[in-house]
Amino acid sequence: MRIMWIAPLLMRDACIAAGLPEGVVGGWVQSQLSALLEAYGNANEYFILSLTSHKCDIQIGNVHHRSFGKGVVTYKKSVPIEVENEVVEAIDEFNPDIIHIHGTEFFYGRMRKDVYCNKPVVVSLQGILHGLHLQVGGFLSPNEIFWDQFNLRRFLYGTSILKTQTKWREERVSQENLVFKTHSHFMGRTEWDKAWMNALNPDATYHHVNETLRPEFYGAIRRNRAAIIPHSIYCSAAAGYPLKGVHFLFRAVALLKYKYPDITLRICAAERLTGPRTLMSMLKADQWTTYLRRIMKELGIERHIVGLPKLSAPEVLKELSKAELFVLPSLCENSPNSLGEAQLVGTPAIATFVGGIPSVLRDCIDGRLVPAADPAALSAMIDWFFSHPKEADEYALSARSAAIVRHDPKRNAEATMKTYVEVAGR
Repeated sequence: MRIMWIAPLLMRDACIAAGLPEGVVGGWVQSQLSALLEAYGNANEYFILSLTSHKCDIQIGNVHHRSFGKGVVTYKKSVPIEVENEVVEAIDEFNPDIIHIHGTEFFYGRMRKDVYCNKPVVVSLQGILHGLHLQVGGFLSPNEIFWDQFNLRRFLYGTSILKTQTKWREERVSQENLVFKTHSHFMGRTEWDKAWMNALNPDATYHHVNETLRPEFYGAIRRNRAAIIPHSIYCSAAAGYPLKGVHFLFRAVALLKYKYPDITLRICAAERLTGPRTLMSMLKADQWTTYLRRIMKELGIERHIVGLPKLSAPEVLKELSKAELFVLPSLCENSPNSLGEAQLVGTPAIATFVGGIPSVLRDCIDGRLVPAADPAALSAMIDWFFSHPKEADEYALSARSAAIVRHDPKRNAEATMKTYVEVAGR
C-alpha cells in the first residue's frame, strides 16, 4: 500500500539524516511510523509531507520525507494557491492509496477538496479546538491580567491572552469546522473526541486507534521508592499557556507548603519562570509568563518551583522516575501523552476530569481525577497521595498495566493498517 502522511513536523529520522535539529514534541507521530515499519517492514511505501521551517527532501528506506519549508501556519481565510499546488504536486508524484492527515488544527486538512485528488483520506484527531477554545484564557478575567500585558513582546507582536482566545474562537474554530465538513473518516482514541466528531459531522465514520508513545518509556518498571524525592511533583509542559491550568496547581502548592515545607514542583519547558529577573527579561516576557511569575511571588512559592528546560525523552523518564507524583492540571485535553508516559514509568498520577482524560485514567483504579480549576480539591488529593504511598503505588501498577495494552506499538500498528484498508476499500 502507498501511504501519504500530511503532518505538522518532520520525523526524527529525517531530522537526523538531514542534520536538522530534532523537535521534542510530536514524538507520537514518529512512534506511529516506527511501529508501522516494524510491523510491516517493506510491505508499504510512505510519503511524509511535513510543515516545518526547515526545507527537506530525503528518502530513507521506503519512506520519502519532504517538508514545505514554510513553518506551521494557520491561514485566516483561504489557503494560498501556491501551497495547495505544492500539495497537489506531491500527491500526483506519489499517487497514494490513502492520505492520512495528522490533526484538525492546521490548514492542511481544510484545503479545497479537489486538492486531495479524489484520494481516500483519514484525519487523526489530536486536540479538538471546538472543545478547547473556551478554556484557552484559563478562566482569568481581563482585570486579573491587565497589568501583565505591558511588555515588549506585546508592543512588537500585539500578543496577549485575550487576543489568543479571540483568535481561537473567531479563526481557528471555524477553520476546524471546515476540516470536519470536508472529510468523512476520522481516527480517534477517546469518548470525548468521538463525541465531538459526531457533533460536527454525524455522517462521518470513527476509527478507534490508540497512540504509540516514545520508545524510551516502554520496558521494565524503572521507578522505585528508594530513588524518589519526597514530596516532589513533576508536571509536563504546562507553563506554555493558560489552558494547561498550571496557575491552579500553583495555588494548590501554596495551600500545602506549610504542611510539606519541602514540597517541590518541577515543570518541564518552564525555565523562564525561575531565571533571574532583569529589565530586558521582563520586557521580553509574554503576558502569561509575567502573570505566573507575579502569582508565584504573591503566593510565596518561588522556592518551591523549579522551571526546567525543554526535556528529551530520556530526561523526562529521569524526572518521572524520581518524582513522587505526576500531576496534570489541564482545563481541557484529549488524551495527553505525558500522562501515558507517566503511567508506563509507574509514577502515580492525578489529572483533571476533563475532555478525554477519563478514557486514559480510570478514577479510583489508575489514579485520581479532580475537578479542573479547583486548587482546594487538587491540594487535598496531592496531600492524600503523599500520605498514602502504598495505595498510590497500587494505582500506578494498575495504570501501567492498562497503559502497556493501550500504547502497545504492534497492536496500534495493526489498528492503523486496518483503518487504512477500510478507508481505502482494499
